[in-house]
Amino acid sequence: MILATGLALIIVGILFLVMYPRSKRKANRHIAQTTGIVADEKIQYDDGGSPEFYNYSFTYTVDGQEYTTKKIQWVMPNRPSVGDTVRISYNPLKPSDANATDNEIPPTKAFLIIGAVLCVIGLILVII
Repeated sequence: MILATGLALIIVGILFLVMYPRSKRKANRHIAQTTGIVADEKIQYDDGGSPEFYNYSFTYTVDGQEYTTKKIQWVMPNRPSVGDTVRISYNPLKPSDANATDNEIPPTKAFLIIGAVLCVIGLILVII
């Protein structure tokens, strides 16, 4: 039982360690900003009829070319409405790669710290 718990902690720790550089790379790609408009909102409801997920698409213009994002799940508490103006961050080398700036969770070193701690605890449990 302790061995299984230790291995599970190591796996989860590794996942946290892998998530940090991925989120950092994505944040580093989205360095240019513009404004956009909320084009569409799609609400998914749970079995009880309560809103569970809010998905949005945004239109924005870069160098005279209009882009529309694919549906982006909104993770922040302050949800926009259709027609609202939002800040868009995008990859200047590929402007279609974009996200609403207000919806981005900045990469945090907590991923590294939590991942390392979980791995160490997992190793201790495996060794014991």
